[in-house]
Amino acid sequence: GAFTLDDYVTTMQRFMREIGVDNLHVISVCQSTVPVLAAVSLMAARGDPTPRALLMMGCPIDTR
Repeated sequence: GAFTLDDYVTTMQRFMREIGVDNLHVISVCQSTVPVLAAVSLMAARGDPTPRALLMMGCPIDTR
């Protein structure tokens, strides 16, 4: 079935909450960086706890 960007973001948020973000350091590589960045950003915007660190490598994000 379909696995959309929204599904990916929601799945990443569920994983992070299940693991616990108190001592969580997230590493994303290549295509996973966009959904992981979105997941953490949405969590922060809601005032939810977020991971201690977020490392994005080789990501297709234009920072301009």
